[in-house]
Amino acid sequence: MTNLVIQPASSETSKAHFVHTVDPRHRDLYPKNTPFPPGAATMTPGMRLSDPHVRNELTIQDLQVLRAVHGMDGNVAFWGVTDKVGGDNLRNWTKINAGDRVIFTGKVTDLRTGKPSKTGYAYATGVVTHKFRNHALAERLWGVDDNGHAWELMYAIADVTRISIDYATLNAATLKKDGTPYNPRNVPQGFDVLPPEQVEAVFKLPSLADLEPRRADLEAQTIEEELRPFVGETDAEQTAQRRLEQGALRKHLLPGSTGVCDLCGRTFSERFLVAAHIKPRSQCTGAERVDFDNVAMLNCVFGCDALFDKGYIAVQPDGRIKASRLLSRTEMSYVTANLVTRPVSARSSGRALYFDWHERNKFKP
Repeated sequence: MTNLVIQPASSETSKAHFVHTVDPRHRDLYPKNTPFPPGAATMTPGMRLSDPHVRNELTIQDLQVLRAVHGMDGNVAFWGVTDKVGGDNLRNWTKINAGDRVIFTGKVTDLRTGKPSKTGYAYATGVVTHKFRNHALAERLWGVDDNGHAWELMYAIADVTRISIDYATLNAATLKKDGTPYNPRNVPQGFDVLPPEQVEAVFKLPSLADLEPRRADLEAQTIEEELRPFVGETDAEQTAQRRLEQGALRKHLLPGSTGVCDLCGRTFSERFLVAAHIKPRSQCTGAERVDFDNVAMLNCVFGCDALFDKGYIAVQPDGRIKASRLLSRTEMSYVTANLVTRPVSARSSGRALYFDWHERNKFKP
């Protein structure tokens, strides 16, 4: 079930936040006296996960979730609200789930008329992919408000799209807790999260009806819920963390029902493929463990996974397989027939360091 996150954003400060970390493409949202940057109209919404200002402030767990959903170096739109005295923002923020739809509202230029809206409207939307609290990242991105509060109750957004829903239409489709519609003149006054039963008709409005979440967004809540609890240091927690991290890694490497073994190049159904670390997880740094695009590969269970894991084969700098002299004649015949006849395309520049580590530390000459 999908909630609707109502996010008013029409002050000069919030518009500056919007173009900085959500969507830079729209001239009308830039604060007064702020020039429209060259090339902004064609820029990708959000910020790159490889940006040090983002990556260095995220926890390993949050970075895992975001990379699993958005890609290793994907673009992510960020928004946040302050934890004000009274707790309304915090109470509403805790209701947000991955997969919820957010709409940004306010008195900004109406796309239909090209003039400033007199009453305000819903002008942008996206899908929430992750919710997290991060004071350091919020302060890095947006500073603090006049009272010294950072917008640290954060959430990540995908599929940012401009829309145009006037308040009268939005109010007619939105129900109060008692089941009655809002007054047509109602103006959203603050950050709010409305449950599915109050906003069913909103999702059927023309501006939103055709905006279906991507598959990755639908999986985001599961990934988030699986990874977040396992942040401790006990053996049980570390075992669970490894298992759940492996699940996220497998989803990243094998999004469909079939895949190709990175060593032998043959296509198999998902039940015969494993997400195999090139450099063992126990030897990886925190950053290496979430380097999903490079630290791991797909291996089939018909010999390739066991041979590589036990160090009986290695991938050389030219991409070709070399085999251990410890293999028996039967084992060597398998390697010769299936592996040494082709270069391994999986040895990319990003994976080279991991394959070199494996050859130095695990391969049995």
